[in-house]
Amino acid sequence: MFTLLKKIEIVFENVEWIEIPAKFISALRMYNIKNFRRSYKNFDKSLAVGKFTCADKIFIKIDKAAKDKFFSNAGADIFSRIANYQDITSFDLKYADGFEEKIYAIRGGTDEINYLQKNYFDDEGNLIVEIGKEF
Repeated sequence: MFTLLKKIEIVFENVEWIEIPAKFISALRMYNIKNFRRSYKNFDKSLAVGKFTCADKIFIKIDKAAKDKFFSNAGADIFSRIANYQDITSFDLKYADGFEEKIYAIRGGTDEINYLQKNYFDDEGNLIVEIGKEF
């Protein structure tokens, strides 16, 4: 079953984000989506537990027509922001029926650099992002 995607919000490690209308997304694939729990010790020694959804492998192709049209909440243009840094943390998928879901990207490396993220341009100038161990 397919659902109509309205837009994607890409969230970065520094809590910067970019919202892209779905018409500028040429392809989106997310594999091995799993739910998991993660705990954090609070200052008062209590334990906070969060529920998350993560994909082991993500592929997204952003059409070259989006270049210079969309900017992060910090003012960076979309292609420069994504292409120059390997720090995507999650994708907020927003559907036409109002449903929303957050999918976290698998991480490897430091907090600031995800060595499992590869950014490049294809022969037509579209921006490709691959996140995962094997592509």
